[in-house]
Amino acid sequence: MSADAVYSKSMRQATAALCKNAGFDSVDQDTLGLLVEMITSYTVELAHSSKQLAEGAGRTAPNPGDVILALIEMGGNVSQLPDYLKNSAAGSIVIPAPKPQTATSTVDALRIGKAKPHAAHIPDFLPPFPDPHTYIKTDVSGDPDSSYQKVRELAAAQRRNVDNALKNLMLSTSKSVPLFREYEESVRQAAKAEIARERGQQKTVDPTDLALIETENAKVRRKVPAYCQLLDPTTESRPYLSALISEDFEEEHSPDQEQFAIDNVYLRSPKIPAQPMEFD
Repeated sequence: MSADAVYSKSMRQATAALCKNAGFDSVDQDTLGLLVEMITSYTVELAHSSKQLAEGAGRTAPNPGDVILALIEMGGNVSQLPDYLKNSAAGSIVIPAPKPQTATSTVDALRIGKAKPHAAHIPDFLPPFPDPHTYIKTDVSGDPDSSYQKVRELAAAQRRNVDNALKNLMLSTSKSVPLFREYEESVRQAAKAEIARERGQQKTVDPTDLALIETENAKVRRKVPAYCQLLDPTTESRPYLSALISEDFEEEHSPDQEQFAIDNVYLRSPKIPAQPMEFD
């Protein structure tokens, strides 16, 4: 139980005892909660006023005189306090003290490296320093290798990664024909059995983790490389023309087609007149 819960429980007991001493036999839960909030606000305001009076007098802790002055400033009748104490001392209800709470064991967070100890001028009650890698600066020594061989190796690796990513994208979005059909069928059957086994285990633990299970195609693509697949050729509307045109060729459009395609005059490409314009 947290400290706030212990304080709230004690305040409810004290408020119920005050209602009992005032002659009430029962109290509604909502009414009791409202009285607890009012008494808590009044007590907190009294404590703040007492502390401000003590600090104004050059003291760190308030004394009974500060509390009496705070009660007077808040409009309380201090002369009625002795009579109230005499009347309530005879039949007051004793509220038991809260039971000591056992400290809950917390799991230590994963720390990287050895924390730096506090210096002599830092009090021990302050929290320890964070992990060293979060505030220690490490300078990078040496310039990056910009030789011709290293640049060519990096360019080749990047091109290879782009090719593999494009192959995987085309295989995942288009139809393909396996070169080793029997091997792929065996891998696919094993992937289905593994997914069914994982789903059976996840249902007994947490159903929300079912979305994290790897899909069947992902398991197959991980065991069957991309070069073991052939893309299923699609139908071409003009196969003879596509075979004659090179990859670097860009099809040109006539002015009429361009005007039909782009209706906004501000978005059309600029045109250079064939003859220079003459101005008078």
